[in-house]
Amino acid sequence: GPFDDSPFSWTNFDWTSERNFMFGSRLASAESFRPDLPPQLYNDGPRSFDVYGTQPQLALHANSGGVTQLWTIGTRLEREHIGYLAQATELDNGVYTRFRDWQFHNRAFAAFASNSIGFYDDRLMVTPGVRYEHLDSDFTDRISGKRYSNNIRDLLPGITAGYQADSQWYF
Repeated sequence: GPFDDSPFSWTNFDWTSERNFMFGSRLASAESFRPDLPPQLYNDGPRSFDVYGTQPQLALHANSGGVTQLWTIGTRLEREHIGYLAQATELDNGVYTRFRDWQFHNRAFAAFASNSIGFYDDRLMVTPGVRYEHLDSDFTDRISGKRYSNNIRDLLPGITAGYQADSQWYF
């Protein structure tokens, strides 16, 4: 039939990462990053990232009258938890200051559809598509106790085109 080669896939992902940005600086802001002066502060900014999600997707292949089509339809659900600290220790007296302790919690949903249409033995490809994104983002400043939310709802249409001039050149 017309959609014989039409696989369904379901991808799940889970990612955890820790990073720490460390550097020396000066107490006076005008001297902060002067490499010719010795550091007075040890700064570090550890970050933690936890991201997990799922993406079911269906690819519908069709070939008719010298025109190929690849319809891709799917959704993605994703959650992110991000911790962001910034702190400094004065090197001469050991005084420690934490000046940033932020937490981000994001919940996202997206639905998408596109159709890669191939002409002239797939040398010319035109791909119209649309994506809907729904993001709820919460931010907490754990030092001040302030909380902020940012909720985004976007419909994102798009189109791409490309031409395979020869085996090495694709425009």
